[in-house]
Amino acid sequence: MALKESTRKFSRRFHYIEAQVAASGRNLTDCELMELDGFWHEAKVALKIKP
Repeated sequence: MALKESTRKFSRRFHYIEAQVAASGRNLTDCELMELDGFWHEAKVALKIKP
């Protein structure tokens, strides 16, 4: 069960990152690692509120 929950969290966060990058009109490969890391931290905060 813990592995399923961890996988679900990872997927939700990664989809958040993909959406942020797409909204900026770019691809993941166009972004710097630091920017993607920032999106990851945003996702942790933003998605923690939602079930």
